[in-house]
Order: sequence, then structure tokens, then C-alpha cells
Amino acid sequence: MVAEAEARELFEFYMAYCHAFIPLLDPTYDTYAEFKGRTQFCFDAVLSVAARVKYTQGTTSLEVLRATSEEAHGIARSTLFAATVRIEAVQAVTILAAWSDKGYLASGLASRMALEMGLNRALEKLEDGSKERTEAEGRDLVVSARTWLSVYYLDYVMSVGNGRPVLLSPTHIPTRAFLGSPYATKTDIKLVADIELLSHKSRIGESIASFGGAVDERTLGFVRRARGDLEGWFASWDGEL
Repeated sequence: MVAEAEARELFEFYMAYCHAFIPLLDPTYDTYAEFKGRTQFCFDAVLSVAARVKYTQGTTSLEVLRATSEEAHGIARSTLFAATVRIEAVQAVTILAAWSDKGYLASGLASRMALEMGLNRALEKLEDGSKERTEAEGRDLVVSARTWLSVYYLDYVMSVGNGRPVLLSPTHIPTRAFLGSPYATKTDIKLVADIELLSHKSRIGESIASFGGAVDERTLGFVRRARGDLEGWFASWDGEL
């Protein structure tokens, strides 16, 4: 374990410089004291990632890096054959996978954990405005949607980057369903934009592969349409990001 002052510094470093890459957390809600008291596993994962980044910068010691890494990865190993009962466990594994040199297997575990908890249904529930929800229920649903999109995005990036089949096949999902929620964060905009771009890339890649290397009018027509789609994506998000 690390000293309280060191832990707070690592947490604040993560939120300031690491969080935006996989924006699983809500900076206004997941404060140091609240987060530490609510989820030891995810808290340890955050400290481990922050220590790793700071160690490469020469701003923390090897002892701190080892202590935080052993704590987080020790809990992570215990999740392999245990039922997933808390969303923070999914978040913790996702964070560790995103910042690992070999995160492909861990991202697959995060995907399975998310599916086991039914997080893939969160966006559909958000689109259904017929049900009244309490503040706690509304926040939990947005957290579930954010976590699912982060897992979905990471699985695709890790799979493609490692030349492996994508576990969670890109399909149309209502990614903008939760941006209007009072519990949405500024970084949710980047997450949704990334997911939409990922969907375009996946569709374009599959279509080009189906042409078998032929360059004809059909291929050129598709390229023009794809360029239009990407320009439309850029125009849609240019003023937001």
C-alpha cells in the first residue's frame, strides 16, 4: 500500500491526464474520498495506472509502482472465476486492460463481465422514456451505458490491433441516447464520437474487403460514399470536441 498523500496525488494525476483516454468515470461524482470508499478494486486500478505513467516520467518510485500494481492485479486475478456482481469490477478490469502492454486478453474478460451484468442493454433502456426513474436509478443507468461503450470500444481497438477477431461485433447502437442525461459528462461526447467513428471504420473495412481488390466504378462509388459519411461525422462533431 502507499501513503495517503501519495494515493491522493496518483488519483488526481489519473483524473487529470489518463481518464480522458477511457472515460469510464465521472469526475464530479467519483471524487477521491467517495471513490476510495466505494470501490477498492477500481481505486487500486486507477492508482496502478497513474503510478505506471508517472514512473515512465521519472516522477514516482519503483516501490510505489510495484505496490500499486501488485494490489490491483492481485484483485484482478481473483475475478477470473468469480461471478461479476459490481460494475466497478468491470471498470477496473477495463482500466487495467487499456493501460497494459498485453491488454487483449484482459479486454476480453471485461467484455464478458459486462455482458454477464447486462450492461449491453443500458442504452436501450435509456432510449425508453416511458419509465420514471429515481436519481440513483438514472445515474446508475448512465454509468452502465458509459461502461458498456468503453468496453465495446476497447474490445474493438484491442482485437484489431492484435489481429484477432472482434468479440463484440460493431452494430448500430444508439450511442447518443445518454448525452442529454443530466448525469452525462463532458468526456462522454468524445466517447460517443469515437464509437461512431469506429462503426464507420468497421463498415468501410468490411466493404472494401468484399471487393476482392477490384478497382472499378462500384469500388470508386463506395469510396465516394464512405468519404461523405466520414465528412458528415467530422461536421457533426467538429464543434463539440
